[in-house]
Amino acid sequence: GRFGVVVRMRVSVALAAAALVVAGCASAARVRHHATAGPVAFVVQAPGSAPANVAEVSPRGGRVRSLTRGGPSVVEAAWSPDGSELVFARRFANPGTLDTQGSIGIYVVRAGETPDLIRRCAITCDARSFAWSPDGRRIAFVTDIPSSSTGTAAEIAVMDADGSGFHAVCDGARCGQGLDDPQWSPDGSRLVFSNMGVIDFFGIGILPSRIWVAGADGSDPHPLTQPRCRPGHAPLVGCAYDSAAAWSPDGRWIAFSRLYQHFAPGKRTRPQTLIELMHPDGSDLHALATCT
Repeated sequence: GRFGVVVRMRVSVALAAAALVVAGCASAARVRHHATAGPVAFVVQAPGSAPANVAEVSPRGGRVRSLTRGGPSVVEAAWSPDGSELVFARRFANPGTLDTQGSIGIYVVRAGETPDLIRRCAITCDARSFAWSPDGRRIAFVTDIPSSSTGTAAEIAVMDADGSGFHAVCDGARCGQGLDDPQWSPDGSRLVFSNMGVIDFFGIGILPSRIWVAGADGSDPHPLTQPRCRPGHAPLVGCAYDSAAAWSPDGRWIAFSRLYQHFAPGKRTRPQTLIELMHPDGSDLHALATCT
């Protein structure tokens, strides 16, 4: 079948940078690989109308094994840090109804056990980008909430691994449009994320995206990069698309991808991508690699 990869490797900053360079300095793909070097999990979109489900395969290749079966379709999945649990979301759309009717079910499953439904929300919540805390007790993710200006807007949220304790970390009103890709600090106290969803939200073009950091409890959300650039607005001179942030294992550094689209009168020049490194307070920002 066609494979929709939803994996993010847990690697050191140096390896993360190298992986991005090898990939042509593009933003990191969503890949889910648990920290014990176990199987890679991904969503398989079956042919025709068959529902998508989660499968796994060894990093060395070999036989693909199904982790979930049946329907409705799985839209996102992520391993817990020790590889013992998998969180995933299913999209329950009501046949013959509007696309806004139905629900999203969020499940957690252990190997060989029946999945537990830990949270359900309206289909418009579009729960995605799951990230487990280092101790495996909480899950950060992205969900859509109503917006008076755009209809919906993304929100970074956290819940306990059993679905309780849900709370918002940052929303579009405070951190701008297109919030996505939450990543935990190694000590589990903070989350780094970006506005990388502005491209999906607005369809075309490279719009400003910043790297943000906030307490996992929602305290003190603030941008680490491009404080004067406003995500969700028209491209500004000198603004860039920052995305795919990742912590170093010791928590002293954050690496991310920076994409520039240079504009000149009467022509559009080729984009330039850099791999940037900075401290968690935004200081000592410098480029590790550059490509076009």
